[in-house]
Formats: sequence, C-alpha cells, structure tokens
Amino acid sequence: MDIKKDIEKYWDNFVDGYSQIQQNPLIFGMQLVNFMKLENSECILDAGCGPGMMIPNLIMRKSKHSKLITVDISEKILESARLTVQKYFNNMNLELNWNCQKEDVEQLSFQNESFDRYYCNQVIHLIPDPQQALREAYRVLKPQGILGFSVWGRKQNSDYFTVPSECLKQAGYQMPNNHDPFALGEDKQTLEQMLNQIGFRNQIIWYSTIAYDRLTVNDYLSYINPANLAIIDADPDKKQTFQNFYQQKIDEKVIKKEPFYHECLFVVCQK
Repeated sequence: MDIKKDIEKYWDNFVDGYSQIQQNPLIFGMQLVNFMKLENSECILDAGCGPGMMIPNLIMRKSKHSKLITVDISEKILESARLTVQKYFNNMNLELNWNCQKEDVEQLSFQNESFDRYYCNQVIHLIPDPQQALREAYRVLKPQGILGFSVWGRKQNSDYFTVPSECLKQAGYQMPNNHDPFALGEDKQTLEQMLNQIGFRNQIIWYSTIAYDRLTVNDYLSYINPANLAIIDADPDKKQTFQNFYQQKIDEKVIKKEPFYHECLFVVCQK
C-alpha cells in the first residue's frame, strides 16, 4: 500500500467539501500569522496551503519583495488554491511574488536553509509522521528562522469533531481510523520535548478555542469525504439512526444557546 498516494487521493476527493468548511480554520490561521513577523522575512513557506483561503492574507502581510511559496500534496487542492488567489486579486495590478507547487511536507524538495518563515496551519496533525515533517521544517529554515504551526488540541474541548464520530459509533458504524488527529496536540509537554530534540528554541506554545457553526445533519453529510459518505450511505437504517443521534446533539446545543467548539494548539519557535 502506498500511503502517500492514498493521502493524495483522499484530499483530491475531499477538495470541494473541505473548501466549504475551511472558513472556520481561517481564525486559527490569522492568530498564528500575527506571531510570525512576515513583514520582516525574505522567503516564506506555507506548508499545506489547502484550497488557499489564507494565501491572500499571507500575500498582503508579507513585504512586496519577499517571496511566498505555498505547497500541498494534492494537485486538485492546489488548483483550488490558484483559483482562490486569482479571484481575490482579480483586476489588481499587483506583483504577488508568489508560487504554488506540489510537495510532500515530510520530504520537501527545497535546499537546506531556504526559508526564514515556515507557516503551517492545521496540517501537521493529519500527516503520518509529524516528527519527520518538523525535522524537514528545521532543515529548510535558515538560522534564526521562525516556525509557526497549529494542530488540533484536546478532544474534550473539540466537540465539533468528536460529536459526529461519537454519533457514528453509537449508530453502529466502524469508520476507518488509522490515525488519531488529536494525538499531537493532547499534551503540550510532549510536543515541547519533540521540538527540543529537533533543535527548535524560544518556543511559545498555547491552546486556543473558537466557535464553529452548528451544522445541520445534511450539512455534515455534504461536507465529509466521499469515501466516508459511501460507508454511511451503504446502510440506510444505520444512517437514519446516526442522523437521529446527531440531531439530538444539535438540539442540546440550541437549548443551551451554544455553538460547537474546536480547540487547537499553537506553536511558534525559532531555529
């Protein structure tokens, strides 16, 4: 089995749904970029740019002379990112000094010490070997370069993602789960030790929580990856049971006048 090909296929299939829900992670991205002093950089890497919702902000925050390179493992995701930037800067006579290309963050093609900023929002917790991705970040950063990234935080503070999973399990589904996206952000101390071993210093590490929209059941089913939706659709009785459980959770939030929540762990550090 080629894990990287499977990952690429997953995101190729998920680009439309992910583009619709990526507005919420923008808040995390804005918080992260405020710590990174992009205006003082010469060359910036956006590792795992997704459909490009943050790229216009990165372009506007950097100096016009600094270069921004945005990368992702999925060519279809990159196509979406290019369209996002084109739409945002349409009819503006600006020199963006920006490039978009396909890369694997665990094995980047760039030479050592190529960048003075490495920005990565909501990505590293999703890849097979986060530690290898951080080693690559260290390798491509210049001395004194700044790494800034965010990952999912603690499960108990992220019901936006845990509630659907729990409802699927209650309905009797056994969904594919080879990777726990919460593992990296569950414990600040463990992540701090990993960064120390790689060589990063001057670390700032903090948790932050934002409110997410209360999705309807139909919204959730329209946003999830098609491969997972096929599993749900294969058993109409279980699907109806899942929908009932999920609607109960939504109703509880409505009674409490609360949104769903998602917590992330932020890291800014220096090579």
